[in-house]
Amino acid sequence: MIYQAGIEWVEELTLTNNEQVGEIITRYEPHTNFEDNMATQLPVGAKIFSAKESGEVGGPILLVETDGKLIKYTGIVEG
Repeated sequence: MIYQAGIEWVEELTLTNNEQVGEIITRYEPHTNFEDNMATQLPVGAKIFSAKESGEVGGPILLVETDGKLIKYTGIVEG
């Protein structure tokens, strides 16, 4: 599953943090293996939460808190 931000219908939702499910601990560097808690765009220290409303909106949604902002990501199934 790939998570993508900036999806219009998700941006319009009022969402609430549920449980913290992760935190970015390292940034991806080219020619390294991608690992858990690693990101290409998010800064180290960004906290990742599930959304209380995920089951009500028809798909998985993650909320990321970073630099005083809340970024909404929706899961897109591949394959």
